[in-house]
Amino acid sequence: MKRSSSLTWAAFAAFSLATALGLSWVTSVLLDFEREKREREASERMHADLRLAAWRVDTMLAPILAEEAARPASHFRPFSPLNNSLDSGGESNVSGGVLVPSPILNGSGKWTTLNFQFDSRGTVTSPQVPQGAHAKWARNFGLSDESAAENGARLKDFSSSVRLADLSRMLDEALSAPDPPESSAKPLANAPVFAGAGPPGRDFGQGVDDYNARSRAYDRMTTQQSSTNTRIWNDGETVSRPVPMWISGGSGAPVLILARRVQAGRDRFVQGAVLDWDAIRSGAEAEIRDLFPGATLAPRLPGSPADPNSALAVLPLEIDPGRIRPVDDPLLTPLRIGIGALWAAFAAGFAFLLAGIASLLALNRRRLDFVSAVTHELRTPLTTFRMYAEMLEDGMVPPGKTAEYYSVLREESLRLTHLVQNVLDYSRLESNRSKSRIESAGMEFHLGRIVPALRDRCDRAGVPFRWAGAARPDLEVRLDSSAVGQILLNLADNACKYGRSWVSLSVDVCGGSAEFAVSDGGEPIDYADRARIFEPFVRGRSSEGKGPGVGLGLALCRRWARAMNGELEYRPGPPHAFVLRIPA
Repeated sequence: MKRSSSLTWAAFAAFSLATALGLSWVTSVLLDFEREKREREASERMHADLRLAAWRVDTMLAPILAEEAARPASHFRPFSPLNNSLDSGGESNVSGGVLVPSPILNGSGKWTTLNFQFDSRGTVTSPQVPQGAHAKWARNFGLSDESAAENGARLKDFSSSVRLADLSRMLDEALSAPDPPESSAKPLANAPVFAGAGPPGRDFGQGVDDYNARSRAYDRMTTQQSSTNTRIWNDGETVSRPVPMWISGGSGAPVLILARRVQAGRDRFVQGAVLDWDAIRSGAEAEIRDLFPGATLAPRLPGSPADPNSALAVLPLEIDPGRIRPVDDPLLTPLRIGIGALWAAFAAGFAFLLAGIASLLALNRRRLDFVSAVTHELRTPLTTFRMYAEMLEDGMVPPGKTAEYYSVLREESLRLTHLVQNVLDYSRLESNRSKSRIESAGMEFHLGRIVPALRDRCDRAGVPFRWAGAARPDLEVRLDSSAVGQILLNLADNACKYGRSWVSLSVDVCGGSAEFAVSDGGEPIDYADRARIFEPFVRGRSSEGKGPGVGLGLALCRRWARAMNGELEYRPGPPHAFVLRIPA
């Protein structure tokens, strides 16, 4: 039996452990999937916001930079001749003797700090730094000496750090690059190197497509829908598209410029503008502050990898979103609720199987205990029956002993009857086939049926019976006298077998219940046995060897009591007693 139980529990433990490990693995996979999905969605939202931010900044800068690209070459001189004009008499002035100031004499806007022009000999000039007589004329058009001095310092710093050869080489590399297909970006200077690990993902592909769209829109603005890198002005000047680039300034810090090639007859120039990097950065960061409060605009140097979602198409810049808010991790999600329900179902199933196996093993143990106990209890009276019957049949009993032998046979038959009756009653209670017969009558009426039976049992056992009386015998109560009598008779029978000094019965009414207390003068039940004395086929250690029995009486009594919505309890005393409480 013990080996079978051990194998059963070992198999159940192995099955439960395997199921729990499998469920844990599934839980881990599902939670990882949910976390990756949440992070992927957050990344997609961030990249979508980055693309929106890049559109905003490109849209903010493109018109101003396109205006710089549309300037004719004459704007890069402080004063230039006005051709094809009329004098006061209406005569045509074709000599070019009339000079007009450059529109950018006082600066070209808030995004630039200086405009410059390199001639073929490498001499650099600026319309904001007029020389000689032009300087005197410029004062009449609003250029103050302080502004001229500041512009001169900027021009000196610029000319000392930039060589025409280096600038020409960078321009040639950008302008000579072949046009890519429509699906890729227009080759602006310092075009970003899109870095991606492995095959491009969805965000990477959308970023490249978005960058290409912004690049083409800006390119159309700067080339006036031309499919080439140059445009021709009415006066015959050929101007390339402007190329944004980073160069090293005099202080070593990078400087952002726009540069272009100009062909006017035989003269070739490199013209451009030094962009105000601080103003551009401040304006761009203010433009996207609602999307990324901590975003900054960073230079994108030549050859450095870039994210197509955050790279600008107008200028070699990239948006750094700054610190990104952590991905939300809600405590309850549909998946987690489902996993919790799955674990709850597993726990419920585990508890159900545990209870079922324990119940089956307990039932099997009770069955074996019942077979063992009943077999043992039947062996003695059956042996007595057989032996005494054979002796009576063979005439081996002396004439004076015959009555005694018949008396023993009668006692053994009563013992068998009591045993069989208890087994049948327990079986009926187990299968819920026992029905109570409740009668409403005075307490004295019920006791008139119960007390004589108890007294007779004690007399036959030779144990004194003490009737302590009943409180309020005139009280009308509703009881099943037969069931109560059976309970008290079994309790008295145990007291006679194990107490052997005296048996007492007292009846009281307390809290709406009738309390029947059966006590005896024997030793109290051991403390270690009190938790199990009401289990079927269990006998306390203090009762072993003191009389026959299968350990079914107390279990049967408690089930009878509970069938009447009552309870049977043990009271240690002194004197110790079994107390039956029945709602009255």
